[in-house]
Amino acid sequence: MLNLTVTEDEQGAGMQQLPVDEILFLQSNANDFIDVHTKNKQYYVVGSLKFWESAFEQTDLNFLRLDRGVLTNMDKIRCLNTSLKVAYFDYPLKRDTKYCTISYGRYRTILKKLPPELPKIETALL
Repeated sequence: MLNLTVTEDEQGAGMQQLPVDEILFLQSNANDFIDVHTKNKQYYVVGSLKFWESAFEQTDLNFLRLDRGVLTNMDKIRCLNTSLKVAYFDYPLKRDTKYCTISYGRYRTILKKLPPELPKIETALL
């Protein structure tokens, strides 16, 4: 199992090993860090999203860029909002369900890479 060294804040406190298969998605932030989202927490790593995209391509992990600032673990997507182009990581949806956006230009390609039986919704009322 692969682990990623992450911190609990952007200053480097709380360094720990995070199993990569717990990651839902990585998202670039305005402070030149990458936010690493798991089901219940958010961590931080340094580097660019392009670097992490390249690193994951060298493994058998199923991470794809869904939007300019989002690199997603495709195996963790549980539902799509087809009108808003949003990927959700829980289904049924809850108030604290994490989600990320999918760019319009990548949506059809991403849709082909997901199981056809994946639940799809038009709107989300939470």
